[in-house]
Order: sequence, then C-alpha cells, then structure tokens
Amino acid sequence: MRSSILVWAVILLLIPAFGVFAGGQAEEEAAEIVTDGEGPSWSWDTSPIEIGHYMHEGWYSKRWNPDTNIRDEVIEESTGVSLDISVPTGDAAERLNTMIAGDNLPDFVTLGWWFEQVRQMEVGNMLYPLNELIDDYAPDFWDIIPQSMVDWYRADDGNWYQFPNFFWAEERLEQFPEVGFETNAAMYARADIMDDLGIVPEDFETQDGMIEALKKVQGYEYDDYPVTPVYFSPEVITQWYVHTGLFAVPREDSDGNLLDERTTDRYLEMLQFMNRIYREGLMNDENFIESRTDISDRKTRGEIFLYIGNNADYVGSKRDLFRADNDAKYVAVGPVRNSDGERPQLNSSGLAGWQVNVIPRTADRPDRVIRLFHYLYSEEGQLLTNYGVEGVTYETVDGQIEWTDYFLEQQADDPDRAQAVYGDGGGVWWFQDPVFHRGTRPAPATEHERLHMETMDFYAQYTLNDLPFTNIEPPGGTVEQADASEIATYWDAQLPDMIMADSPEEVERIWRASLEHIRGLGLEGVTEVRNELFQENKERLGIEYAWPPNRE
Repeated sequence: MRSSILVWAVILLLIPAFGVFAGGQAEEEAAEIVTDGEGPSWSWDTSPIEIGHYMHEGWYSKRWNPDTNIRDEVIEESTGVSLDISVPTGDAAERLNTMIAGDNLPDFVTLGWWFEQVRQMEVGNMLYPLNELIDDYAPDFWDIIPQSMVDWYRADDGNWYQFPNFFWAEERLEQFPEVGFETNAAMYARADIMDDLGIVPEDFETQDGMIEALKKVQGYEYDDYPVTPVYFSPEVITQWYVHTGLFAVPREDSDGNLLDERTTDRYLEMLQFMNRIYREGLMNDENFIESRTDISDRKTRGEIFLYIGNNADYVGSKRDLFRADNDAKYVAVGPVRNSDGERPQLNSSGLAGWQVNVIPRTADRPDRVIRLFHYLYSEEGQLLTNYGVEGVTYETVDGQIEWTDYFLEQQADDPDRAQAVYGDGGGVWWFQDPVFHRGTRPAPATEHERLHMETMDFYAQYTLNDLPFTNIEPPGGTVEQADASEIATYWDAQLPDMIMADSPEEVERIWRASLEHIRGLGLEGVTEVRNELFQENKERLGIEYAWPPNRE
C-alpha cells in the first residue's frame, strides 16, 4: 500500500497542466441522452461535459482543478463532469437578480434556503422539479434520499425543487444512533493563558465567575500584543442568537405560541450581562465595528483570550496561531448561564440545512446534473468529499475510517499543499450529509483539528432541536416582510447603545423604549405571521411544544 501511495504522489506531480478534460470541451452537438445502464445512474454516461455551477457566496474560493486536486479528478473520472464554478463579485443579490431577470442561470445554483430568490424561481416556473428529473434520469437515486428531506422542502405545487446540504435527516439519525445534533455556537478560551493566570473552564459557568476570570486577563500581553479579555462575533450584534441561547431566552409561551425573544425579561438579563462586561472594560469598542477578517487577524496574533460566537468561524486563524505556538490552544469553557442556572438552549448548526441546490430550466443537460447530485450524495461521494481517496488519504479498517500515514505526513510537512492537493480545495460541501460525516469521521489528523472537534462535541450537548423555528419569516413582498426588515434594522442599531449604556437601569430604559418603537413598526403583525408558520411546522413534525421548558 505504501508503494501505491508514493506512485499516486508522483503521478500528481507529473500530470500536465492541460489535464485530461480541458475546460470548455462540452459537446458541441446535442448528445443522445442515456436513460438506463448498469450500476448507479452517474455511471451510465461518463462522456466529458462541463457544467456551470453558481455559488451565491462571494467569499467562496474553490476553483475546479482536477490536474492538481485528486478529489476533483475522481469526480471527473466517475461522472465525466467538470465544473465551471462562478461566484458573485460586488453586490451578490444584484448578480443573482440579473441572472434571474435575464433567464440566464447556469446548470445548477447553490444558495441559502432563506433567500427570497429561491421562492421567486420556484413560483416563476424557472426550476426543474427534482422529483421529475430523478424519475426520468436517476431512478435509483430515490433509494438513498430521505423522505423527511423531500417532505420538508416540498413546494405548494407538490413538487420538490431544493436539494439541501447539511440536512439532518431523521432516517440518517436512526442509521447512526450515536450521532446527536450539533451547534456552531461556542465559548472557547486560550488554555495557556488560563494556566498562567489560574483560571479553569468551570469559572465561566456563572456570570460572576466569568467576570472575575476575565478581570484576571486585563493587562495581559502576548508576543508584545495586549490581549483583550473577551471578543464577541463580528460587530457583536450579528450573532446575538448565540447569546440568547446561552441564556436560554424563551422562544415559546406556555400555550405553545411563538415568542419574540426580544420582548422577554430573560433577553433583558442577557443585555445587562453584556453591558456589565463592557462597563468593566473587558471588551473593546472595536468589537462593534470590526469585520470577520479583522477579528481573524487578531486571533492569529493571539490578541483574544475568550471568544463567544460561531465555532465554525476562524478555524484558520486558530490553526495559524497554534502552528506558531503549540501552547496557544483554544479550548471549550463554560457555558455561562442565566441567573437561574438554566441549561443553555443553543441553535443547531441548521437542521434544515445551510444551502440548497437547484437546477434551473436553462440547464443544457439536466440529466447529467441530477446524476452529479446522485453521485455527490451517495456514500461513494460522501466518502470522497469528506475524506478523499481510499488508499491515498484514508483507509477503512474494521469498518472505521482512518487517515493514512502518508496523508498525516503530508499534513505535518506542508498543510497548505496537503489541502490543495488532497483536500477539498476550498469546499465541496454542496451535498454534505452531516449525520454520515459525524457517524464515520476518523480521529483528527492534527492536534488543531482535535481541539476544534472537542469544542464542537462539548457544545453539541446543549443543542436545541430548532427545526420548528426554521423558515418562519414573512414571505417576500408582504407588508409583514417589509415591517420585519425595518424592525431588524432598527433593533440592530439599538443593540450597541444598550450594551454600552452607563448602567443596568439605562440598559432597561433603552430596551423598553426600543420595544415600544418596534411595536409601533408592526411587531404584532410580524409575530402573528411567524407564529402561523411556526404552528404549521410543529404540525408537520407532530409536536405540541418546541421550546424545552414547556415540553410535556
């Protein structure tokens, strides 16, 4: 096996720049569509074809490169498909709206399920129903598609247009019973600084304990940089749902009706605690204005002691800090709780999925696109996109995935090159099955990955099944949708004033005045629409209550 791995490495270095399938060599003449064959549908026709893929995220960095990336190469060899991946530049919404208006969409599109353009394309008859494409071109695809996924995303006309990534299918959870939900919310702190100052993770479980621990960090320097005791997610306000989850701010009343979290006393308590942190001088004013890149740079330099926010963010900056100083480890702490010590109820990483993949009717070869979907969602595709190539990056030992010694050596010698050649090259999560991944994942390849995984696993225990709260925003074009947008803009502008107030009493005064204002902007009507959709979700899921304290 060792010799075969070395051969792989040599071959990769010798592949000529023009590759096996040069981009743009799609068939010029209409090819006959193959409608059956032996084996899975993606193997019925593996003739070379280029498919256009639009990823509606400007920061997305992957480019198709089978010449140097073995995962891309295997996808191309298995399906015949090469991808022309495009992302928005400038105003992403304008780019997508222009493509929709001009009926000039590529072969498939990946974007967040919450974008109004998804519904616009559905009702405008601009998308192929996936159920029809599967029936016609990939009938064996049905064998692996969870019915719960289809039911959740079924449109009003009875068709299914959106194939999600990161969907937590109940059928898959039954297949991997050891897997539980996960959350991206977390609190993590520098273990080396904790050890130096006599701080332990349990100090962060109470509000007083957390304040006292952070005070010990005031004035601490690392590598000639002043260390800020605590940083919240970008601009503090963009991920306030993390903080409401830590404080178990209620989301449903005793009658089973949806609550607006901002109107509750527990939300006020959360604000007053954040204000206490600010008044004690434990956070920077810059936290209210800095971007994700700014905060990432601070982490790389070791300037942040405690972080509260999305654990999926800043993986790279934590890794880079650890590479420079193996003692600079971030570990899970807390979590801090409300004054009654109630168990945190953190939002999941997205049980309904993160993004959806749709096939516009402008696609030249929808048969090849749906078969690519089949491949990427299959076990073969999941193993490839998660772990790479068997015999090169991983082995299956007694039914368990294990990284090869060769891959671990490559990771240790040159992590960036290992990612470019053997990794996913920037992200092939378009059809990620999170339950399969958590149920099959091997031991971490690096110490940094182990630390990151431990934090994810620690906070997973506090994850709320928040599927009933998904997709309950007022539909686009309605009065309530416009009111909700205006309310959100106003509230986000008020949050810094609450957090930076001179006293707890001033926090409450601003909070009450802000509540009165958003009620005048139409909060009651917005909540009514959200509650109707919330009740429909609970009915679909067969539950009476969604918020744990009220569950029978």
